[in-house]
Amino acid sequence: MGIRAAASLALAIGAGFASGAGPLGIRVQPLYEGRRASGMVALVATVSNSGRDATGAVVVSTEGMAPVRFPVALPRGSVKRVRMLAPLNAYYGTPTVVLETDRGSVRAMLPPSEIAYGEDHPGALLIGGASGELNFLEESTGLFVQAESAPDRPIAYASMRFVVLGEGAERMSDGVVDALQAWAETGGTIVVVGGASNPLLFDRRWTPFLPLEAEGSRQARIPSSVEKLWGRPMPDAPIAVAFGRVAPGARVAVQGPVPLVMDRPLGSGRVLMFAFNPFEGPLRTWPGRKKMFEQHLPAMGSTGMMGLQSQPSYFGGTRIPSSPGVIRNEPDPFTVELPATGTVLMLLAGYVVLVVPINFLLLRKLKRGEWAWVTSPLLSLGFAAVFFSFAADLYKTPLGRAVTGTLYLDSRLDHGYLVGNAQLFIPRGGTYDLRFDAVDWVAPVGFDLYGSGYGGRTESRIDLGLVDNGNLHARRAAFPNLAFHQFGFAQRLETAGWLAVRGSVKNGKVRLELTNGSPYSMAPTIGKGDANALPVGILAPGASGAVQLAGSRVPPHVFVFGSLEGLEAGPRLGKDYSSPTSMRFEAVVQVVNE
Repeated sequence: MGIRAAASLALAIGAGFASGAGPLGIRVQPLYEGRRASGMVALVATVSNSGRDATGAVVVSTEGMAPVRFPVALPRGSVKRVRMLAPLNAYYGTPTVVLETDRGSVRAMLPPSEIAYGEDHPGALLIGGASGELNFLEESTGLFVQAESAPDRPIAYASMRFVVLGEGAERMSDGVVDALQAWAETGGTIVVVGGASNPLLFDRRWTPFLPLEAEGSRQARIPSSVEKLWGRPMPDAPIAVAFGRVAPGARVAVQGPVPLVMDRPLGSGRVLMFAFNPFEGPLRTWPGRKKMFEQHLPAMGSTGMMGLQSQPSYFGGTRIPSSPGVIRNEPDPFTVELPATGTVLMLLAGYVVLVVPINFLLLRKLKRGEWAWVTSPLLSLGFAAVFFSFAADLYKTPLGRAVTGTLYLDSRLDHGYLVGNAQLFIPRGGTYDLRFDAVDWVAPVGFDLYGSGYGGRTESRIDLGLVDNGNLHARRAAFPNLAFHQFGFAQRLETAGWLAVRGSVKNGKVRLELTNGSPYSMAPTIGKGDANALPVGILAPGASGAVQLAGSRVPPHVFVFGSLEGLEAGPRLGKDYSSPTSMRFEAVVQVVNE
């Protein structure tokens, strides 16, 4: 279904709910054109008010997820568009959108025709270009959005296999560019095309990450050898290709008269470039495009945002080994164990035996049956005290949190992106400010962002009071007594200058000096986690350490992973019970050749 048809259907549904409900109106439609399967979905709600001034919020809720409020003020006669993000479950649920104000409320739902039910694979998004240009992938998840309308939140791309920057993508705002680069830091793939003319190849926001230092374009014939790689010969005609110098650290995957396919790391992800434009000229109808995309782009089921499936083993889980953080031995509420089932059954059995046969028979023998009004409550209180003793330590334990995660970095960017997992312990019920800072998304652990839920119903009983005004806040999260709550989150952090590497060659060996420019102690290792990885040691803030590599050439970049001691992220509520107290990181760092 096209976006106009979807908008018309959404308008009809929204108008149906608004009819007879007063002056308020709402309609909702997807931001992307194309049928969504599952994952994060960008929505646009058009809200209106023909009555007296109203104030409230657009509230988005999905099965198993905490509702999120998007504040909105609606003076009389106003019409506003509210952009939202919501997880879409392709199996059993769609987001519900409600306009709640002090003048009443109206409801709308995402049109069912926009959902590919039963399909849980991630999508492929084209930004710029024209609608339908990804249809050759033969997927129901080929999505399209105009460059001016693309989301400026990294989480909006979490369920994408890859993102293609098409014609006109240079018109993206700085916020959208920053969001895409943050998403790539976590493992996403961004595709850039060449061809006759692409201003994006000379866009200073992208040139530090492009695998080609473009000089221009020219006509070239593609050799028949690519037929073996992509299954179909290229058109027997000259094709416009971008040419220039392969950037330092880039990898050429396919060579022709010029490098045809190249990629270059961007954090834990990459920027992949086709020197030609598969959406223009004779390539528009070339039957080899599908296999070419399959050959060089992530397979079905692969996405960026490592760990955003909200499973504890995924949050903060990457290919790097465990960091040597400080382990706390003091007791904490997250290690409390319930009493054994046998112990509980024995206590219950003892209670039943004492209260009924023994208590009754003993008092009868003493001819004091009326004392049962006193002895039975006393026995109940005694057994209650025994059970209470199992949880007594919890009542005395201070409110606190335990946070783990992985921070993804690229030394060319001023911001890193942290994917984390937070556990909260609330000894006394009430309303709390979770003290979030620049949080991009929150999801209860146990909810699968790309499929069905696992225990999400239990988690959703707690209202985190999420409010989204560009960043998420939770200033009025409501908890019961002795509450344990766990959720995943994604957060951006300012990391400019945190890692710097200088390289030099001496006596036939490469010396790499790494400087810790962060405010935290660091235990970095240079390498990718294999047997050749080189630990640098523990570095205090501002300190440097060096390692040596075999060879005579300084590499253009290196991968660095390790731990940052004392880095706090996510909620900052109560005492920190994190064990270890360090946060893991994974980075690609450009090397300054001395």
